[in-house]
Amino acid sequence: MGTKPGTAKHAGKTIAKQRMWVTRILGIEVPGSLMRLLGVSLLSSGAFSALWSFVGIWAIHVLGASPTAIGVMYAGDSAASALCGYYGGRLSDRVGRRAVMGGAWALEALAACALALVGHHVILGVVLVMVAGAASGPGLAAANAFVADLGDAQDPTAPFGAFRVASNLGAMAGPALGGWVLISDHWPLFFGGIAAMGLTSAGLAWWWLPIASANPIRVRTPEHQAPRPAVWRDLPFVLLLVSTWGGYLVYVGFDVVLPIAAVQDYGLKPVVWGFLAAANPLMVVALQGRLSRWVAHYRVDAVLLASVSLMGASFLLLLARHGAAFVLMSVLVFALGEITWSPTTQAFAAGLASDDRRGAYMGALGSAGSAAWVVGPLVDLRLATTGVGGVWILLAGCGVGAGALGWISARLRTRSA
Repeated sequence: MGTKPGTAKHAGKTIAKQRMWVTRILGIEVPGSLMRLLGVSLLSSGAFSALWSFVGIWAIHVLGASPTAIGVMYAGDSAASALCGYYGGRLSDRVGRRAVMGGAWALEALAACALALVGHHVILGVVLVMVAGAASGPGLAAANAFVADLGDAQDPTAPFGAFRVASNLGAMAGPALGGWVLISDHWPLFFGGIAAMGLTSAGLAWWWLPIASANPIRVRTPEHQAPRPAVWRDLPFVLLLVSTWGGYLVYVGFDVVLPIAAVQDYGLKPVVWGFLAAANPLMVVALQGRLSRWVAHYRVDAVLLASVSLMGASFLLLLARHGAAFVLMSVLVFALGEITWSPTTQAFAAGLASDDRRGAYMGALGSAGSAAWVVGPLVDLRLATTGVGGVWILLAGCGVGAGALGWISARLRTRSA
């Protein structure tokens, strides 16, 4: 039996209203094809951001792991995510995005659930955290490729901006809910809640998202289907990978070194830093849509050069003064650069890929970020022992270098187009 006209009309109005509210919340015009993906990603981001926010605390206070074991855990987690992200993206080109997303999130959820049962077995706990990291890479790669599949060819940056806002909303809610659960130090309930949310998002990915595989929803016109080189022989993309790695080195400094410096070197209370750090995701939610529309009027090479350079330069403010006001200024300037850099890089990478290799390209891009987390904390924290000012100068240099490589990558792509 066919769908009644009245029913179809009512469903169309419902979808239109949902798009209207999502557009108001995110500040970005969201294509209807992305609505379900944003909803599923919001749930998965909330679950797994809570996991990664508290797993280090759990390793210290419950698992009883030594600092060396925790360092190995984080390095192994990042390395596993980097390796599996690329191959997970390639797999999504063959079997479909939703299959890889569902499988990866299910494995990550089961690993989180198993953490509640390891007791004080350090090796088993570290291995399970690495398994969760290995699963996160393919899930993110497939999700980013899905955004490119379903996004708007006329404005490729906006869908990645909308996806990023949804992910940040989940990343804001997840740790808050996790902290509320852990008021009574009930770690099994904490891990059980993460597993339930993760498995729910995996199920929704399997059964609710549209099919997108080697024949994606949006197919390029024949004149844009010329053969492209393999991932590692595509010079503009290789340069973009190195640029992304450098950009994430800057991000590691913001995420790892700045909190420590704010409290230990600059004398801020942990609660004060907590409020200052919250300015970053709040700016993403408030400004991502507006800045995405604004930078769309500028060339990609200029945006890549300026945005990641701005991220690195934000730390130089702390060489002059380092009170709470200057730390906040550094956070805000960093956020402005990050908001423009991340979706522009993702959209540019997706544009470099042919339709049948989009997952591999997005997986490699995510792996570059994970690789930065393998070496970044070690280098930054080691340098910080001789003075945190040296770290800020290093990060500023990384930002300029990463921006220059991004600029060269975009210029080479323009010449070869």
